[in-house]
Amino acid sequence: MVAGFSRLIMEFPAGIEMAGYVFRQDPSLGTHDPLEAFCVYLSDGSSEVAILVYDLLGIPEKFPQSLNGVPLIPVATHTHSGPKPSMVFEKIVEYSRELVKRAKKKSKNLEKMVIRGTMVDGICDYRDRAESTKLPVVLMEFKTTDESFFLLIFRCHPTVLGPENLLYSSDLAGGIRRKFEEKMGGSVVYLNSCCGNISTNRTRTERSFREVERLSEIFVEKLDWKREKEMEPTTMKFREFELKLPIVVKKRVILENDERLKPAVELLKTKRDHEKFERARVSILKIDDLNLVFLPFELFHESCQNFESENTILINYAHSYRSYVVPEGIDGTYEWMVSPYPEGVEKIIFNRVMRELRNIQNHMDAEENVDEIPGC
Repeated sequence: MVAGFSRLIMEFPAGIEMAGYVFRQDPSLGTHDPLEAFCVYLSDGSSEVAILVYDLLGIPEKFPQSLNGVPLIPVATHTHSGPKPSMVFEKIVEYSRELVKRAKKKSKNLEKMVIRGTMVDGICDYRDRAESTKLPVVLMEFKTTDESFFLLIFRCHPTVLGPENLLYSSDLAGGIRRKFEEKMGGSVVYLNSCCGNISTNRTRTERSFREVERLSEIFVEKLDWKREKEMEPTTMKFREFELKLPIVVKKRVILENDERLKPAVELLKTKRDHEKFERARVSILKIDDLNLVFLPFELFHESCQNFESENTILINYAHSYRSYVVPEGIDGTYEWMVSPYPEGVEKIIFNRVMRELRNIQNHMDAEENVDEIPGC
């Protein structure tokens, strides 16, 4: 296998509507820290794929599925301090084309992958619960003949800055990247796992750039890897599929005195209740026995706890953004109110993912058996 990496700074002018907060009224005044974009290019000789990661709230609708013949897995870091993605669509595609070209050109033999894991607390926590929890961190290191780079996957809604901020910023995702690179060297790409009900709501002391730096520094200091696995990858399988999910008009009880539900009230005014179904694209990238599942949703922490394993990692905010998927038995919360999905959608998603994972493995097993037959 070969791997290549590229990154660049996305430059957007002031005056563009910002994404993330329904009560933010004014456009951007400029930039505080760079909004970046990254590409990880992978190929085993028979197939290729590019993982593209952007400091954006989400991936805009109708984003290209491939560029120059290379299939794409676009992912957002979910910053709430970037431009509205639909308003910079053409610029993002332009950056993407350059990223893929650079990463593919730089690709070299992938000598080793090292996967490390640990648990941290104090950075993000449950939004609406009194109890606290430790959250998993996965670090994937790609070592080629020329360089090393990292994918860091954390289960945290990476927002510290609030609607009062009018400067472009990568927020907590960028802060963690910067602190990690200072400590470890090499380039790191931040990705979110299931963090629909996990945020900095109870861990931050203020909504400021200073607080972004404080939490980022604490995060890096707490990294103490408890497990490590080395791989010398030789095979890769990439598969995409589309889900057709039901949408329902929920019976919503609005609690006007609940400050956290007020944004949900405003968001509901923009919903198109006449639609009955929503389509969502999902990607699976299998590298030897490691499964990376890229989903467009905001899944809950407990959902990943029940599904993930040492060999299967779920990544959220991929492809065109879709809403919260709330587990059964939860209602009346902000996430439940803004989610268009009925109970049971979580099972639909995970059952389909499991079926696709089995299909990929069966296909790989069949190929291996053919190779072992004399004369084949």
